Parts: sequence; structure tokens; C-alpha cells
Amino acid sequence: MTSERKSKAYRAFLYETLVLAIAIDRLRHNPEVSRTRPFANDQLAIEAALIKSRSLLDFLKNGLTSNRDVTVGAFGMRPFKMTRELNDYRNSVSKFSAHITWQRADRDPLGPKHPTRAEIIKRGGEILQVAWSAIQGIDEMLAKDKSGKKYYNCLKKMMKS
Repeated sequence: MTSERKSKAYRAFLYETLVLAIAIDRLRHNPEVSRTRPFANDQLAIEAALIKSRSLLDFLKNGLTSNRDVTVGAFGMRPFKMTRELNDYRNSVSKFSAHITWQRADRDPLGPKHPTRAEIIKRGGEILQVAWSAIQGIDEMLAKDKSGKKYYNCLKKMMKS
């Protein structure tokens, strides 16, 4: 893989991680609901956190390289071993946010449950820590363009707070 292609993949990983960090931060620190759109702001943060969590888990847990998906393996890193809780969380996200399924529509009591706000914050925080560790293991100079540096610097500030 060329260094330019690796740089683009790294920038995409940084972006996904940054959006998850912003969504989790919003859910932790801004529990208020808009008066004009009581569902909108909170729900956007929840959906962003869920989708980015799933994307990052797929990136981190899979060391295989493919022509389609970018994973930690593309950077010569070993995959992250997912706990049972994170695997269950990923399955719930897949059923309730990434796909419209009959299980979701029917609210099957035996199937995965929609993650609660507290679980989204907890699991999202765990995923952020693993992603941040992976970022530290990847040469930050891979993202030589302005966007990559901007994402990295913004994420670095968020991870310190």
C-alpha cells in the first residue's frame, strides 16, 4: 500500500474517532433537550455515537486486510480483542441503527436491545480509549494534509479533557 493511501485511511480513522468523541461529549455534557425539536439534537448525538462505534469496532477488531475495508491490519497492528459486552453492543447497534430489521420493527424481546444512553456513553468511551491507543501506535505523520492534522489536534484536546 502506498504511503498516500495509508495517509488517507489514517485520516478516515481519525475522522471516525473524532466524530465519536464529539457525540459522546455531547451526550455526557449536554443532556438538555431542545424545546423546539425535543428529539432532534439528542438523537443526532446518539445515532452518531452508535454508527461511529460500530465503524470503529469493525476497524479495530479485524486485522485482516481487504480491498474494501480498512482495518488496523493495514497499519501492521494486531486486532483488538473484543469483550463479550462490546460484541453484544456491536450487535445491538447493527440491529437498531445500522439496518432496518424485522427484529427492530417488532421489538423482539429475545433479540438484542437498543443501547441505553448510559450504555452508549460507557461503551463509546471504551471504544474511544482503544481507538486513541491505536492512533498513538500509528505514525501521526501519516496524515500530512491539513484535515488529518486538524482532526488529530482536535481529538488530542478532547482526549485530555
